[in-house]
Amino acid sequence: MSEKLAYLASSVRKTLSGTGFSCPSCGCKSAELVRRKYLVTALRRCGDCRLLFRTPTTSTAENQAFYQKDYTQGFTTDCPSDAALAELLKSGFAGSIRDYSAYVGILRAAGAAPGAAPSDAAIAKPLRLFEFGCSWGYGSWQFAKPGFEVEAYEISEPRAKYAREKLGVKVHPSLVGI
Repeated sequence: MSEKLAYLASSVRKTLSGTGFSCPSCGCKSAELVRRKYLVTALRRCGDCRLLFRTPTTSTAENQAFYQKDYTQGFTTDCPSDAALAELLKSGFAGSIRDYSAYVGILRAAGAAPGAAPSDAAIAKPLRLFEFGCSWGYGSWQFAKPGFEVEAYEISEPRAKYAREKLGVKVHPSLVGI
């Protein structure tokens, strides 16, 4: 069964059984419908903590299984060959579909300089970036190249391993303790 059909079947099953509608952050069962997509998926806002979340929700185990092999989004999830990666690194990703130079420029325009300490002297550490869902590390690598201190997380173990081993990205194996 394709990943989309499997997701649809799971969503229909959860909708019919009334499961997967509590806020994944606080557990509140009251949420306002913000927008519906197709028949069984919706964006909701928690009545207590105001978090926006998709329903029906998916469990940690479901997410873990899905993002290991089923989730595909072309360049975003397809780890390049060594030769293709060498070309991307040589160009700094310039001109590629995942060129982050504009984002680096926005950080600089906002006053963030690589390794710069915040203006609040009470905070001794330099500005740092955390990329949640770094895929195979192309964005984290581009932020680190000019000197930003970058850490990341990626649920897909194969892509996290690629980011660590091929790009030298500091990818955390878990969100626990971060």
